Amino acid sequence: MTHFSETAFGSGTTTTATLLHQDIIISLEDVQYFLVQLSKDLLGKTKIWHESIVPAVAIIVSTGDRITEDLLKKFRIDRLDKDDIFQPEFLENIIFYGGRGDNIELDSDALNLLRSWKTVNISFVSGNTLSQQVAPGPYIIYNGQLWQPWRIYEDYAETLMLSFRPPDLNARKSKERPLDGIRIVVKDSFDIAGFPTSLCNRAWRELYPTPEKAAPCVEKLVRLGAILVGKAKLQAMIVREDTMECVDFLAPFNPRGDGYQNASGSSNGSCAAIGTYEWLDFAIGSDTNASGRKPGQYNGCFAIRPTHGVLDDRGLMAKILYPLDYLPTSNKAQMRIIDGFVENLESVLGVSKTELRLKDVWAKAPPDGADKDMSEYLEKV
Repeated sequence: MTHFSETAFGSGTTTTATLLHQDIIISLEDVQYFLVQLSKDLLGKTKIWHESIVPAVAIIVSTGDRITEDLLKKFRIDRLDKDDIFQPEFLENIIFYGGRGDNIELDSDALNLLRSWKTVNISFVSGNTLSQQVAPGPYIIYNGQLWQPWRIYEDYAETLMLSFRPPDLNARKSKERPLDGIRIVVKDSFDIAGFPTSLCNRAWRELYPTPEKAAPCVEKLVRLGAILVGKAKLQAMIVREDTMECVDFLAPFNPRGDGYQNASGSSNGSCAAIGTYEWLDFAIGSDTNASGRKPGQYNGCFAIRPTHGVLDDRGLMAKILYPLDYLPTSNKAQMRIIDGFVENLESVLGVSKTELRLKDVWAKAPPDGADKDMSEYLEKV
């Protein structure tokens, strides 16, 4: 059973958080947050905060703990001041979670420090079997329930193909989750279950089905606690495409100089994102022939290409098209080299080649107004 108690510091002036719409997004001191609801019974029933929007900070305690001024200062320096979600207004309400008020010793110097922080209310919640889900840090209390605030940032550098809503997750960092809270984006050539893999190309996105499984290398990062916030742009079809050549989607803006320098590629969205946004911790790209290292240099960030074979590359978009219009050739020595290369490529990528005749593909679905014979059409244009 959850035990709730409160200490009030008198009639302080509380911060107003404005509810913008029902999705739920709030504005606190001109900063917007997206709210993710946690378990409904984490706080128990409290009339004090019912039907209001209240910023708060949770501090994890245990029965018998002594709360000192030094402990609170260390918590703010080590935890809160490093968190871009935190604002001083969250300190107006402090929740000591995990112990009852009559079992926690709160020193007078700690109370004085909280007053200097303009804390209005102090609460003690003993917790229940779900207490391990509550991590220390800033929260929003709305309709008597605990919500996790996620700060909303604008992708003003146009680095992402899409962004994700934050997960309903509030675990604490542990040996099993060493990456807990680390924010990452992944290049949109890696599969994410339930979302299209576009290769930054509209035709590819519309032609191929949405993957049902995530790439194992990305899934592993998420399992270790990383938060996937979006899929990053790339040079279309993972081939060279300079900024002025981008057609389907605008190229990301380079964070260096005036922003209009070439972002390079092909992992330009990943590198531009990590070079632009301080709120992002890591970006995942791919690198065959400097596709990650080169845009890293161009966008002012470090890029590492791991040794081949160290990471599981399943779920990374790869297809081998074998055009029968041109292969095999009449040169046997040449074909031994080509076929050997294709076999090695199949082995490395874990996919089989797809044989096709471009003229047959064209004839089945020629562009509007074009001849069904590709050769005749190309002679005219």
